[in-house]
Amino acid sequence: MSSLLTAQLIFAQQEGSIRMSIAGAPASGQKAVRLSELHADVQVAGISAVTVLDMVFVNDTDRVLEGEFEFPLGAGETVTGYALDINGKMRQGVAVEKEKGRQVFEAVVRQGIDPGLVEMTAGNNFRTRVYPIPAKGSRRVQLTYESEIPASRTYTYSALSDGELDAFSFRISVLSSAAKKTPPASARRLSFDDMDSGYTASMEHKHYRLDAPISFTLPESSFSADGSVFIQDAGKDTYFTFSRRIDGASRSKKSPQKIALFYDVSASMKQRDLDEELALLSAYFATCTPEVTVRTFSSSIHETKTFSAASGKELAAQLAEFLRGQSYDGASCFDLGLASVQADEILLLTDGIANWKGTGISGGGEAPCPVTVINSSPRADHDSLSQYAAQHGGAYVNLCALSASQALPLLTEEQLRIISAECGDGITDIYPLPGSTVTENLSVSGILRRKKADVTLRLGYGSTVSQTVSFTVNAASDMQSERVIRQWAAKKIAALSSDYEANKAEITALAKKHTIVTRGMSLLVLDSVQDYVRYGIDPPEELKEEYERIVSRQNTGKRSGDGGIPQEVYRNFEQFREWWNTSPEEFRKRKNPQKKGSPVRPLGGAVYNDAAPAPDAVMMEAEAMVTEEAPAETSTAAEAGSSNRSVQMRSSSRMMSAAPAAAAAAPGTEQAKGAQASASTTQKIQLQAWNPDADYLVALKRTPTEGMYAAYLKLREQYESSPSFYMDVSDYFAQEGLAEESLRILTNLAELNLENADILRALGNKLVERGLYGLAIPVFERLTQIRGEIPQFRRDLAMAYYYDGQAQKAVDTLYEVASHSWDSRFAEVQQIALNDMNAIIAASGRGRLDTKAIDKQLIQNFDMDVRIVLTWNTDDCDVDLWVTDGDGEKCFYGNKLTANGARISRDFTQGYG
Repeated sequence: MSSLLTAQLIFAQQEGSIRMSIAGAPASGQKAVRLSELHADVQVAGISAVTVLDMVFVNDTDRVLEGEFEFPLGAGETVTGYALDINGKMRQGVAVEKEKGRQVFEAVVRQGIDPGLVEMTAGNNFRTRVYPIPAKGSRRVQLTYESEIPASRTYTYSALSDGELDAFSFRISVLSSAAKKTPPASARRLSFDDMDSGYTASMEHKHYRLDAPISFTLPESSFSADGSVFIQDAGKDTYFTFSRRIDGASRSKKSPQKIALFYDVSASMKQRDLDEELALLSAYFATCTPEVTVRTFSSSIHETKTFSAASGKELAAQLAEFLRGQSYDGASCFDLGLASVQADEILLLTDGIANWKGTGISGGGEAPCPVTVINSSPRADHDSLSQYAAQHGGAYVNLCALSASQALPLLTEEQLRIISAECGDGITDIYPLPGSTVTENLSVSGILRRKKADVTLRLGYGSTVSQTVSFTVNAASDMQSERVIRQWAAKKIAALSSDYEANKAEITALAKKHTIVTRGMSLLVLDSVQDYVRYGIDPPEELKEEYERIVSRQNTGKRSGDGGIPQEVYRNFEQFREWWNTSPEEFRKRKNPQKKGSPVRPLGGAVYNDAAPAPDAVMMEAEAMVTEEAPAETSTAAEAGSSNRSVQMRSSSRMMSAAPAAAAAAPGTEQAKGAQASASTTQKIQLQAWNPDADYLVALKRTPTEGMYAAYLKLREQYESSPSFYMDVSDYFAQEGLAEESLRILTNLAELNLENADILRALGNKLVERGLYGLAIPVFERLTQIRGEIPQFRRDLAMAYYYDGQAQKAVDTLYEVASHSWDSRFAEVQQIALNDMNAIIAASGRGRLDTKAIDKQLIQNFDMDVRIVLTWNTDDCDVDLWVTDGDGEKCFYGNKLTANGARISRDFTQGYG
């Protein structure tokens, strides 16, 4: 099995570098993988910049590694290209639906084949995965992203290196439609060459440490005063993009008397630039002196405090003292109740990354006054923040791209907006749409249906037009650029993303056609043309001819399947029915018992029995989690992939009654408690609760209750990347009766590593264990969205529905698992789901649930004396279950049927349990 490395590639205007943290690093402590070469090539056309990063990673170990690194991009920046070296040549990634891309990547990695994948996680954050990075070898990765030059005309390259590079180069090419091309005199370290339509600047170094960003200010002469038009032909249509600097893009607004300030104190906001935020607020309150009510929030609203002062300076000082004293902890939920706020203006300071209760920033509700959103974190959901502010008559202030002084006008002035676009029938599909905010850089894209057409944009405030901008698009004379169509597509996707779920299909189609990474579209590189054929993925251009030849030779008459239930589901169901109908006497006749006293293989994992309750049976229900203990400095992603796993048992148990009514009760209800008492007179199975012996728990036990939260925050500095730390401490706080603090601490699992399925599943299981089923459901729903190929996550969701009293949803979800064809490593998972489904149907009572959509051949409840379901939270992991029956015979993977009739299903050895 390959080891997993993680890296972080930061493209922020703040300090950032390409950094590696390695799971299972060599004992000597040397870096297992280092960035050896970094080459950046930038092409600028108008206000659009395309940056290509060419990176060489060197593996200095004797092990084959799988690489993963994440990188946040700024507002308006998007990944549009990805390439990986295959047999010495760079192979371009192709657009593929995100879920399919991940499934294919996982499948080919298990075969030891070379794949590469880049996908969007939360917000405007991206992740790429590469396999393999050979022992004592290297891999070359190319990444392309597009952005717009800000009004300052400054392009900033800020992906730095955290060590010495063997080679570094930087090249920028400016394509200009202006008559005069004058290279910027301020770029001291760059050498220049003239081009026919612009100029280039470059620098090259050997054995170089890139420890400061490279800023490149484009001269005024690069831009036409009337604006620039670039075009790209596509059949009979011509796509265009127009850009122009706008003067007077705002006007003074009325000063607010009351401000509601919502301040995000979730764990991810530790990356905020607090000094820049306070500088902006100080400058703002120098222009007005309102009453300010601050509400701090993360997983919930924590504190509300009102400030007022005689002067703006005094008010800013009070706020600074309060905000500097905040602790950042917990996940982010935007259920803020904005509709009930009584204020003239709302300031929302957040990164917009929602990961709790399934409520995104749009779930904050309709505000009764303008909302200005301020972000200073390099990891942010820029599109959502910008759209939310625009919808509520405010502005999005991105302090990663603007200084406090540059951003102040966004607070003190009303922002110009596009009121209308008039162009007749010669031009269609202009984006952004009317209502969008206009900055000092006006940029619009559209489609020219004729040879030439005029466009008039009317700009203003509210419905009042204050200025017009007119330009002509001419297919015969405007300057060509190969990036125009993609720029148009990116603008349309941004507009459609304001209601992503409603427009998901159209966004996906656009992203696939124009090779843009979105939350539903990834870029994938495969090793051979046969892999593209096998998985039905259109290959890059250089493989298309061979791909089409192979596909044409295949038997086109081969039946692709009718989308029905796999036949093996029916076979397995009948085999299970036959086993259930066999008497104990018949089992003894068929099989000689195993010799008593044979050695028992040690249990390699944790027991997690969350089987659905069946009528007429005493059921034991317990939760446990397989987690991985790691040193404080080890990243969570590295924990997830480490081959040196420390498996811990975490369990709580509940007894459930043999009575059907009690069996249907959700654990923790009075009905279920009564069932426990009834069950205690018959059969009992109890798991010993997990009792960790950790230094941090010892420290908390020695701390007075009122000081425990402060002590936890101090301890967190050593263990902040360890999931076990948060689970153990949360459990201890709950034990001490600190329920609110306990839950906030637990929600940090949602913040540790964006879209880490192992950690999210641990969080969901822990919430189920606590009886917080309503909170567990959004976690499991998220898991089914980001890892739809894993059937266990759908089963987790179904059980959470059931415990929450939503039996119909539970049954429907379990039938999805039962009727679907899953990867072979999850063979027979359908039978487990069918047993759960039928138990819930029976427990709910005849006719109470709608089962019309379920095949009647698969409806039969098999009540049992004991049923155990073992599951674990780590992918590509094998945990064994051994059960010793009353005769001393052991039922396990090597002895699947005992003389007593105990039966064990096929175990999963290459995935989640």
